[in-house]
Amino acid sequence: MPENLDEVKLYLWEDNGEIVGFSGVSAEELVMLFLDPDFIGKRYGSQILIELIETEDIKRIDVNSQNKYAKHFYLSHGFEIESEEDLDGFGKPYPITRLVKK
Repeated sequence: MPENLDEVKLYLWEDNGEIVGFSGVSAEELVMLFLDPDFIGKRYGSQILIELIETEDIKRIDVNSQNKYAKHFYLSHGFEIESEEDLDGFGKPYPITRLVKK
């Protein structure tokens, strides 16, 4: 994840005037994708990810290794596990799985 939010292109996702979620992209990396809980399981996440892959050429995503739902979601969209680390990019004890699009 970039050290500076100025390096992140932010998106706010809406449907019929309701905020569905938001995401952030930096240099072919999806650095965040969050959905309102009311919209989870309704294919919004898939639609957003596909849009970002097509428009921003997303190739990398880091996820919390303990978030099995997120790992499964990205793996089901063609990402593969590249590495798993016990520490995040800031040296904090936050296990991270790096996923890449082949």
